[in-house]
Formats: sequence, structure tokens, C-alpha cells
Amino acid sequence: MNPRHIAIIMDGNGRWAKAQGMPRFMGHRAGIAPARMCVEHCVKLKVKELSLFMFSTENWSRPQEEISAIFELLIKTLGTEVKKLHDQRIMVKFVGQREGLGDKLISIMEEAERLTEQNKTMRLNLALSYGGRWDILQAVKSFIAGDNPNLSEDKFNETISAHSFSDIDLLIRTGNENRISNFGLWQLAYAEIYFSKVLWPDFNEGELDKAIQLFESAKRRFGGVHE
Repeated sequence: MNPRHIAIIMDGNGRWAKAQGMPRFMGHRAGIAPARMCVEHCVKLKVKELSLFMFSTENWSRPQEEISAIFELLIKTLGTEVKKLHDQRIMVKFVGQREGLGDKLISIMEEAERLTEQNKTMRLNLALSYGGRWDILQAVKSFIAGDNPNLSEDKFNETISAHSFSDIDLLIRTGNENRISNFGLWQLAYAEIYFSKVLWPDFNEGELDKAIQLFESAKRRFGGVHE
């Protein structure tokens, strides 16, 4: 059985570019192709939700030149890809803090969400200026604002999912790094995790299938016991 929700931490763009003797932003440009491949492959496998960790709250500490190049690339890419996603009936959602992203990018994000909001083939979450701790904090604030004193795990799960994304079944992290880097801290509670040694620009369909095979072979007990 395929995972319902796959999330990917796309790591290794800068190191890939450095190894090729290129500036770091070229690695981010090369990372578009594997992202597109993952979307298309997940649609083919009937995965219902795909989350791509694009830019974290911690990434703001990177050199301004690299940040500007990432956002310029994002604006350009969304301009060409959103219509293709809509044609495939994919819903696009952006998760994260929008403050500081700039009016042009925010306008494109809002239009992408409006255009695709009724699509049902797959939900594509693009995590931008996102952090797992921030995600939990904003859900707590939302719950408190609702003036509901009866906080339970189920109700909190509904609150956080409404603002970000659902529980993750399979997390993939590329770049030969074995950590989750403040991503989906609540939603990863029972996820299977696949750490790939491949740098993100070299990530391919075969590597994605390896991760899915790991998920399919796992005995998911959720704290219980299988006789």
C-alpha cells in the first residue's frame, strides 16, 4: 500500500553546485527537475498529499544574495508550473510565514491557491518560510482564539491540519544528512523516515521508489503489537 502523504526535505542543492564548480543558486535551479518528477510520480501512484520543504525559517540566516536568487527562481517557476499543476487537477497550498516574502511572491501564491482550490487529484503543500515549532505555536494560538478549553490530541490535530498539512506517512530527506531540521514536528509522530545519500538535484524516480518500498515493508504498529 502506497503512503497517503509523502513529505520531502530537499537538501543538497548548494553542495551539488559546489561539486560542479558552479555558484550555489545553480543548485537550486537544478532542483526544479526532481521536484517536478516527484509531483508527477506521486500523481501516478495516487498519493493523496505531497509536501515539499522549500525554505525554512532558519534559512533566512543565509547570505542575502542566495535568498534573493531562491525567491527570484521561485517566482519564475511558479509562473510556469502552476498552470500545469492546475491542468493535472492538483491543489496547491503554501505553508509557512508569509511576512517578509514580498508582495509579488505573495500575490502569485494567493492566485495559485485560488486557481487550484477545488482540485482533487492530489494536494501539494509547498513549505516556504516554514518551521515545525512555528507550526505548533500558531496552531496553539488558533485553538486559544477559538475559546475552547477542552484541548485534546484529536482536536489539536484538526487545528494544526487545517492550517498546514495532515499526518505524514513517509518522510524523505536527501543530501546524506540524518535529521529532520524542524520540519513537521507534530505531523511526523508515526512517519517512516528514509534518509537518502543522494543530493537533491540528483534525486530520481528510482530513489523515490526505494523510499516508498521502505514504507511498504514497514510494520506500522502505532505503539501496538502485531501478533
